[in-house]
Amino acid sequence: MVKILDGKKLSLTLKEELKSKFDSIKQHLKLAIIMPICDDASIAYLNSRERLCKEFNIELCVYKFDGNETTEELVELVKKLNLDDSIQGIMIDRPFPKQVNEDKVYEFLDYRKDIDGCSLISCGKLFQAQDCLVSSTAVGVMTLLKYYNIDLVGKNVVIVNRSKIVGIPLMHLLLKENSTVTICHSKTKNLARICSKADIIITAIGKAKYFTKEYVNAKTTIIDVGINYDENNKICGDVDQEVYEIVDSYSPVPGGVGPVTNIALLLNLLKTFEI
Repeated sequence: MVKILDGKKLSLTLKEELKSKFDSIKQHLKLAIIMPICDDASIAYLNSRERLCKEFNIELCVYKFDGNETTEELVELVKKLNLDDSIQGIMIDRPFPKQVNEDKVYEFLDYRKDIDGCSLISCGKLFQAQDCLVSSTAVGVMTLLKYYNIDLVGKNVVIVNRSKIVGIPLMHLLLKENSTVTICHSKTKNLARICSKADIIITAIGKAKYFTKEYVNAKTTIIDVGINYDENNKICGDVDQEVYEIVDSYSPVPGGVGPVTNIALLLNLLKTFEI
């Protein structure tokens, strides 16, 4: 029987566990979110975080830009927030406007407040397999896999993404769990053949229903991080539903990685007290 990796169920379980931990923190919690571009997707993501922060009594400070800002403007804001002792966490939404040097902005982000694991020090610590803050998406994927007891040791894992918030951090986290990891991307040849031999596939390519039966086998666990819209304007993932009938286990879209990613922000906010 195919196992559904239900992120909604897991997020409810984690919420209950986290409430007591947040209640034990005596100081007022504040999270800063910088939005370089305020498109529909960014606003929708912001709304979900606002609801979550309200539930946990976390003050949310949102800094919205219209996409015309400079690298220097964002750097100055980051420096200001770094020095604000009332703020425990800082998150900078992607994407950035074309004129902004993303790496330069993250260069100035204090790694102790970097709840999405994008600062240079956070990335360096991750590379060295040291304890650090890691992308909430990557944490969400790993949390989902571990909750459902998906064995990672020695498993052949194919990640179809090489971004700084999904593919690269997941590669390091999975290597730490003794998985054998292959990173694939838009220039990879024979993708279907590579994926079809994998024990675990993690995809975040942003192409609706791209992964079909030829990409999987009966023992595959497939984690779908993609958020797309189908021909009926309904949310769907990178994986076609026909795959669900064949594989060993899968995370649906919606209701899979997404809800756990939001909870991972809370996990990371708690972790700022340890870094």
